Amino acid sequence: MTAIEPVSSGRGLRRFIRVPARVRRPGDGTRAPFLDLERKQHLGRDNPFFAHVEAQYFLATRDGDAVGRISAQLDRLAQPRSGPPIAHFGLLEAADSEALHALLDAAEEWARAQDAERLTGPFSLTINDEVGLRVAGFDEPVRMLMNDAPAWYADAVEAAGFHGVQDLVAYDFDPTRPLPRRARRMAEQTAAEPAVRERPIDPAHLHTELRTIIDIFNDAWAENWGFVPMTADEVGALVATLRPLIKADMVRIAEVEGEPAAMIVALPDLNEALRGLNGRLLPLGWAKLLWRLKVRGVSGGRVLLMGVRRAYRDTPVGRGLPLLLIERLHHAVAGHGITDLELSWVLDDNQPTRRVIETVGGVLSKRYRVYAKDIA
Repeated sequence: MTAIEPVSSGRGLRRFIRVPARVRRPGDGTRAPFLDLERKQHLGRDNPFFAHVEAQYFLATRDGDAVGRISAQLDRLAQPRSGPPIAHFGLLEAADSEALHALLDAAEEWARAQDAERLTGPFSLTINDEVGLRVAGFDEPVRMLMNDAPAWYADAVEAAGFHGVQDLVAYDFDPTRPLPRRARRMAEQTAAEPAVRERPIDPAHLHTELRTIIDIFNDAWAENWGFVPMTADEVGALVATLRPLIKADMVRIAEVEGEPAAMIVALPDLNEALRGLNGRLLPLGWAKLLWRLKVRGVSGGRVLLMGVRRAYRDTPVGRGLPLLLIERLHHAVAGHGITDLELSWVLDDNQPTRRVIETVGGVLSKRYRVYAKDIA
């Protein structure tokens, strides 16, 4: 029999963090394990998103051994303007369908106790972290902060009464190939506009630059499905976490009449650098990780964010800004040895952004799905 235990101690959190290493089988995914230290900081109560998120972690055990885990959470910034609360689940890992269903039952019970009438997910832990279950593209490597669920999870989640409510897609982009002529022409036309200035961020003012980027993000994505704005404290935590990965010329801002109007953020793929470390930094993990990031480099990368302020979106200049940013990023990543870039994630029904990506040569590679279940 599968038993469900709420996590209520530091020891329980350590067990929770190590569950993927215990239950994953060969072929269950391509993502390297997260660093235990990073997970402890991310999932611990000092993470600033707990200022607006209530969460409970659960372990599934058999004979005392962990066979799965799940989080259940309620994000106060992700609630509908009217009606009953909506709860989320995330961080789902299970050895088999029995454990997975028991974990979902525990998340449902917790959600009902919060007066929620719908449970959606996975969100690990918010929409600004990992979102959705991978349902297509299992032969492709998983990039940093993207879901790596085994293929059987989706069928098991649906068997528990959940249905898909939103698909997200990822595109592969080959920066070693020239951009299509049409994309280059549109980027050049935008760059020639006297009011437009495009630039890399200034590393000497990293906090200020990233706050500008998040301000653009919060405006550009405000009308998107599921949007939750990032708070100032969350931005500060993000800067601290990502600082070792940031390459100034891979994070770019476009200005119109001196005002920041659009941005793009690409990072080397941390997953590639973490392979073989098994989540541990000791005894030699630190040295290996730093050497891979700073000396050898990695060949993969991910565009995490791209956006244009709504005030410019339907203007001729605004329509050209994403192409200009991608064109400049295209040159930058080549200088860092990156030969495979993923643009993710994009809402499946966000046709304007998908058209931009396909115009520059992006190829659809993966699909992720968010599920929901009415639990009233």
